[in-house]
Amino acid sequence: LSIVNSGIQNKTKQNYCNEVKVYEQAFSVTIEDNVQIYSGVIVFPGVKIGKGSIIGAGIIVTKDIPCGVLAFGAPCKVIRQINEEDRLMN
Repeated sequence: LSIVNSGIQNKTKQNYCNEVKVYEQAFSVTIEDNVQIYSGVIVFPGVKIGKGSIIGAGIIVTKDIPCGVLAFGAPCKVIRQINEEDRLMN
């Protein structure tokens, strides 16, 4: 999160700057074991993707994804649980 307060300008075209304050806070992304993330995926800060999940290509992940699910769509959402038959196909 960045917040920047910019300077001000008076009528004589002279620049008087307020203090520029930048507040940054990093939020980690957690990707658990055996997760498949296809190309072009954007994961927002603070999101957790659960073990064994599959994230479709070109998706923006804005919320946590539980373990063992197939997720895609705009915005990203859980489509269904991955079952044993899906695992045998690999």
